[in-house]
Amino acid sequence: MSGDIVYMRKHTGNIVSEMSAKIDTVVNQLQSTFDQHLIDIIEMQGVPMNRQERDSLLGNVFFRSKIISPHQATALIKEIEEPEFKEFEETNLWGMYNKMTHVLKKEHPDNYIQKHIQLHEFVKNEYL
Repeated sequence: MSGDIVYMRKHTGNIVSEMSAKIDTVVNQLQSTFDQHLIDIIEMQGVPMNRQERDSLLGNVFFRSKIISPHQATALIKEIEEPEFKEFEETNLWGMYNKMTHVLKKEHPDNYIQKHIQLHEFVKNEYL
């Protein structure tokens, strides 16, 4: 989830024609957004993470960027120690990214999308 496609407007007058045009634009962007996510996944899979790098990432998303809460940090540590899913066992950035998005699933609905966008941008900017 990268938040590449966002559209908000006040509900007035010409909404039907404006929405139709916006839907066309968004549909046309979907393939390139999907392709970029596939590239991101492949790049994350190619970034090995030892214990020190993993711990640094945990500290960065908790202390520095405040993307995850104290409760989520505790859940993330549990996922690191005992991954719930086989895919989370990978000792690379992709495995860690999966663990972090998993703990963000418990985020309040008001913040859910924004936190995922923040995490994705943080990982791309800092590690890819």
